[in-house]
Amino acid sequence: MDNLVLAAKINAIENSSFVQISGPNPLIMPGEQGAWDDGMCEMCDILKDNGKYYLYYHATGRGESYRVGVAVSDNPLGPFVKHGTEPILDLTFGDGNDRYIACGSIIKESTDKYYLFYSLQRRDDMLNYYIGLATADNPLGPFKKFDGNPIMKNFGYVGGVTKRDGKYYMFNEYPTRVQAVDYGHISYAFADSPEGPWTTCRDEPAMPVADWGTWDDAGYSECNVKFDGTLFHMFYGGAKTHANRLLSQESMGYAYSADGRKFFKYGKNPVAHRENIAYGAAMAECCFLAEYPYVYVYHTLRYTKPWLPENKFAFENRKFPNMEHIGVQVLSLTEHFSVSYQAFALDTLASGETYTDPAKLPLSVMNARGFALSVSYRCDEDAAGDTPALLVHVKTGPSPNALTTEATYTFTLPSYPGKESRVDVGADDLCARFMQVEVENIDPTKPIRDVSVNVTLVG
Repeated sequence: MDNLVLAAKINAIENSSFVQISGPNPLIMPGEQGAWDDGMCEMCDILKDNGKYYLYYHATGRGESYRVGVAVSDNPLGPFVKHGTEPILDLTFGDGNDRYIACGSIIKESTDKYYLFYSLQRRDDMLNYYIGLATADNPLGPFKKFDGNPIMKNFGYVGGVTKRDGKYYMFNEYPTRVQAVDYGHISYAFADSPEGPWTTCRDEPAMPVADWGTWDDAGYSECNVKFDGTLFHMFYGGAKTHANRLLSQESMGYAYSADGRKFFKYGKNPVAHRENIAYGAAMAECCFLAEYPYVYVYHTLRYTKPWLPENKFAFENRKFPNMEHIGVQVLSLTEHFSVSYQAFALDTLASGETYTDPAKLPLSVMNARGFALSVSYRCDEDAAGDTPALLVHVKTGPSPNALTTEATYTFTLPSYPGKESRVDVGADDLCARFMQVEVENIDPTKPIRDVSVNVTLVG
């Protein structure tokens, strides 16, 4: 590329801004007790293919270490549905000597060829992480192990793989403990084919750990890199460590590179702040998907405290701080935005019942000037017509612990007997950092069915 064109593009990047809109977090939680993923869930990769979104994650469960699973959605902000009841890469995936299988990174090679790279720790060599490769003819698998595994030895945690001019670039967190456990440089390797041979650049990382005193001076968790035909783009979690690794603080940064060998950090980092998530401690292991004017960045989500209702999620809360979910941030490249997602859905709302999804954090709305709610519901045929049936309450506040007791906004929705109805309501004077939506059935005798609430935040 012409140096003047490249300089102009970099100048445009540095003069732009990212507006953070926190998504419907957590996006994915561990499974029920006894599920293969009932322990901790951490982010691996995101793939858009044929109009569907495939979210790959690794998780612990059933007393076993990390394995890789996938969830699918028709929308980048979900809801995501986990595929199957077992991982797509299991610990028995190989010769039985596997201890961890984690950090899955997928790349689509052709219409019926998908490569899934992953990190592998073996029971007979627990000091090193090997890199393995599996293939499938669709994003859900089944995946078949490459006979020549491992394709690399001792190269840390796979972050992401991308292509440039027919060459493959892999960006890993290596070494994995420069300043603290699980935080290191971002190093790279390259090859002419996924199977290798791979050339690893261990002694010249693409992005070394920052100098002491910066916001990300403890190093990086594994991160995603994509080449857009001009530049390599990276979104990463930068850490301030804690004696307990799972209480380390991570916000999100952005960096770019012309050659994939040396990255430059965006001058206005961090682009997303952990404090803008309710109870947010860390956004780690970032992976992203760009759909202009938005960048969807998926990440491992850790918390400052257990926050789920004890009567429903006691098992999950007891794991704190060993409590990790999957989250998502939307970064808008323009200050005017409109971001929509499902707040919650439920089959039946009984007479007199009030509901908000207990597994969702209060919505982070710090950059929104207004909101719209699209509420769909169905009243029974013998419900009283032309009378109020559903109240929608919106509570707001400066923190998730300080939401208003009384609703800041209340919308009254009528009854339409025997019909599925959709009503749109909203406000353009939102002035808060956090928001929570509740629905209340005020019909004295009849349930309301098939209730769905979608939120649109506008800026």
